Order: sequence, then C-alpha cells, then structure tokens
Amino acid sequence: MELLEQFCTVQDKNEMNEIIRENARDLSNTLQIEREHIFKRLQQTFDAKSVDVLRYMEQAKMERENKVSLATLDGLGIIGSNSGRSYSFAKDRNVGKKEIERMQSFLNAANKEEKLAFVRDANYWYILAPDYDEAVMNLMIHLLQSLKLIDEADRVLLKI
Repeated sequence: MELLEQFCTVQDKNEMNEIIRENARDLSNTLQIEREHIFKRLQQTFDAKSVDVLRYMEQAKMERENKVSLATLDGLGIIGSNSGRSYSFAKDRNVGKKEIERMQSFLNAANKEEKLAFVRDANYWYILAPDYDEAVMNLMIHLLQSLKLIDEADRVLLKI
C-alpha cells in the first residue's frame, strides 16, 4: 500500500522503477522470499493478474476527471450531475467574522455539490481543530449535519 501511495505522484516509468528498486534494496533476502511467497499466494487465491500500475493510475485519473462536475483544491473533485461554483477562500487564510459570514452566505445559496466541494476544500485549506481554525470547524460540523453526514460530523467532533 505504501508503494501505491508513492506511485500517485509518479510521472513516468523510470521514476516508478526507481521507487521499486529503492524499496527492493531495503528488503533482506529472507523478507524478499517471504514477500514473493505471499504475493504468489495472493495471486493464486484471488486469481489476480499482473497490472501496469502507472498505466492503471493514469486511466483511473482520466476516468475520474471525466466524471468530475466541480473541481476541488486537492485535485479529486466532486462527482455529480450539477456543475457549480467553488468557494474562493481568503488567500491569507483569515477566518474572522466577515469571512465566516461570507462562507455562510455562500453555503446558504449552494447546491449539494458546491457544499461537498466546500467541505473538501475547507479540509484542504484549513487546520480544522480547536485552537486553530475552530470557527471553520464549527461551521463544517453544522454543514455536515445539515447534509445528514452524521458519521463525518462525528469524526470532526472527535478532534475537539
């Protein structure tokens, strides 16, 4: 899994092969043998086929991009039937009273996809924790609850 995470930012096969070589060097012969044994066993058990990881990641990225109706700061975007507008966060990351009011005004007029994009972008843009961007965190909790995303709101509350 750690290797797959590193592959997300890989741009070409040479870079991917270098990551694989570096990780292979870190494994002792015993670990390498155990790893190969486990890998073969998983392949047999799940009838897994060999995959070109770089090509697969590129294909998954393109498929996702074709489905995205609203871009987000983290690059994942929101999949939905409605396109919309993204909230323009203050460049200085100010979360004073005026900025919170501006956020609330945006959310009051926003459709579901715009609200979901706001959630993703706020998580990307701010530190949603007590003693940091607490006002945004509280706004986020209320927003998640209004969207009936209770488990997600509870996770934010656990930070408190």
